[in-house]
Amino acid sequence: MIYFFGYGADRDPELMEAIIGRKPQGEKTTISGFELCIQSLADIPSKAQRIIRQSWDHGFHSYVIRPAKDMHSIVSGMMWELSPLERKLIDNWELTGLWYDVFFISKGAPHPMQMELQIIQNQPIRHIVDGTHYKTFLNDKNKMIETATRIRLDYLK
Repeated sequence: MIYFFGYGADRDPELMEAIIGRKPQGEKTTISGFELCIQSLADIPSKAQRIIRQSWDHGFHSYVIRPAKDMHSIVSGMMWELSPLERKLIDNWELTGLWYDVFFISKGAPHPMQMELQIIQNQPIRHIVDGTHYKTFLNDKNKMIETATRIRLDYLK
């Protein structure tokens, strides 16, 4: 079992179902030491931009998280339980390696577990937002679900 921290649209069960092909089990959680930011399409690395532009126009925006200077900074989201294949589907959706990097944190006591999250480092952002109270979708939810479903089916071919 892989534990994945979903924030922004990735905290929505319907979008997760579109990305991985089922509604995963999960629970609300928070992480400390990270800040929630917004990137516009122009701020995203060029290789990832080319892929995103196949489905989205210049109005595309995305939540990203990065390590915060304030270790008390909090981001709320969902901790999803995933299989290794489902984690690969998320990497494909999130353009891991082209846009995001995987980061591991320990969560839980007395039996700590490792949780994975997608972060950016050294990339431009538009602004920092309150990581505890934010709207889930920055783009059209239905289009995101349709796009995620198509990308998953293409990946599984």
